[in-house]
Amino acid sequence: MTPGRLVLVGTPIGHDDDWSDRARQVLGAADVIAAEDTRIARSRLGRVGVEANRIVSLHDHNERQRVPQLVRAIEEGQCVAVISDAGMPLVSDPGYRLVRAVIDADLEVDVVPGPSAVLAGLAVSGLPPDRFAFLGFPPRTAGRRRSWLKDVVDLEMTLVLFEAPHRLVQTLSDVDRVFGDRPLCVAFSLTKVWQRMRRGTAAECIERWVDDPDDVKGEVTLVIGGAPPRAEGLGDGVERLVDRLAGAGVSPGVIRDAVADAMGVPRREVYQRALLAGTVREDELGDS
Repeated sequence: MTPGRLVLVGTPIGHDDDWSDRARQVLGAADVIAAEDTRIARSRLGRVGVEANRIVSLHDHNERQRVPQLVRAIEEGQCVAVISDAGMPLVSDPGYRLVRAVIDADLEVDVVPGPSAVLAGLAVSGLPPDRFAFLGFPPRTAGRRRSWLKDVVDLEMTLVLFEAPHRLVQTLSDVDRVFGDRPLCVAFSLTKVWQRMRRGTAAECIERWVDDPDDVKGEVTLVIGGAPPRAEGLGDGVERLVDRLAGAGVSPGVIRDAVADAMGVPRREVYQRALLAGTVREDELGDS
């Protein structure tokens, strides 16, 4: 028996005219379509005239249990297609465990590329597209979200992330607190007839939405400008401060958080300096 294959199929992120002919053909011929939400899948496929043979659910809560069934179907010669609610599967959506299992079983994985909110948002943002990092969804709680943002604050590249509309203002407040006056673009409902872009700094966007809270709705793609290029070194004053704190036994992590936030210098460089200063101190103590 000839093994089947797994096909990852990109679907439109909003506008039904963005369906590709190949996507419709593959989904119409697939033995099984694994969809994030079967109701959404049936509705979307029906609107473009695709009659699916069989649709099963594949989401965060059942992927681990569903994977062996789908791998077995592929081994038996079936074509299994994976779609998410919108955009490319696996990009902040389920499917990675399945892809990994199919590869480990030495079976074929194919892809039908399609629209992506990541690239669409980057393209319309007006921010540098040559180097960027996609971060997915930020943590939901404020403390973890700020820590998560601090981990990427020094990246000198454009950042792209998703956010739920009801958490957008809180996230932008944390972006303002951690990143400061970075240029950004908030893209709502990309490719839909009501798509819109709001550009400015985090503080400017928040101020706008105080007067117009109804504007915050739809799927959100947030694009943030990268960190400015780092100057060489931290400067003599900051380095002396780090050395003194390390000499007093303050941990490198505490030094990083306190000095970087207070002095507006890169967290990574402060941490590396603190580690070095702490190592030197330990060597001196060991020699005494």
